[in-house]
Amino acid sequence: MNFLKLIKKNVLFSDFSDKEINSLFDCMQGRIVMKSKGMLIAKDDAPVDDLCIILEGTALEFLTKLNGEKEPIATLTAGEMFGLHQGYLKPNTLGFFVVAASDVTLLYMKISTIVNMCSQCCPHHQTMITNVIAALSRKVAEIESNNSYITIKGMRQKIARLIYDKYLEEKSMSISLGMDRNQMAAYLNVSRPSMSREMMRMRDEGIFDFWKDKIDIKDIQRLENLVKGK
Repeated sequence: MNFLKLIKKNVLFSDFSDKEINSLFDCMQGRIVMKSKGMLIAKDDAPVDDLCIILEGTALEFLTKLNGEKEPIATLTAGEMFGLHQGYLKPNTLGFFVVAASDVTLLYMKISTIVNMCSQCCPHHQTMITNVIAALSRKVAEIESNNSYITIKGMRQKIARLIYDKYLEEKSMSISLGMDRNQMAAYLNVSRPSMSREMMRMRDEGIFDFWKDKIDIKDIQRLENLVKGK
């Protein structure tokens, strides 16, 4: 298994050489852990001491509802991570469970070592700090964008707005939402079953077609009219 190639799938390491990654691995007390399908990776109330990056496999994030049921809120695949912004908040707890949906390979790095320069003041550590700031900035931008969807009242308009925004971003009639149905429902702050039913109605009306996170826009004018509330 080429761990260096897998590590580079993560945005924090995409612009690093193999030598720099090896050096940072020691600086940040990196360790690689393997977990079998169904094993608990992280608890919602445990302190976040490490950033965790999925190198291989799939993990699921779950929230515990008031009735005790576990509700999936996100799927994490290779290159994705959790614990970064939670590690710098007080109290620094995760707020959700993470469970292995398949056999997974994980990279852990100590949160305390990420933004603190090492004793050697190596330049690639400074690059890592810059990448972390960029990642946190993208998270803030994502939250701000998410808030704009929450203010939209109609389910259909929310779905249309999300797809239209992706169309403008990717400049293509065939787009990737980059999230599964659970993540999409959480992002739009709507019920997943209701959202799925509305998407199927919009598909049957010829507005767009979809498969997993892929959307093929069929009627861009109708989609734009929905965004404008027409």
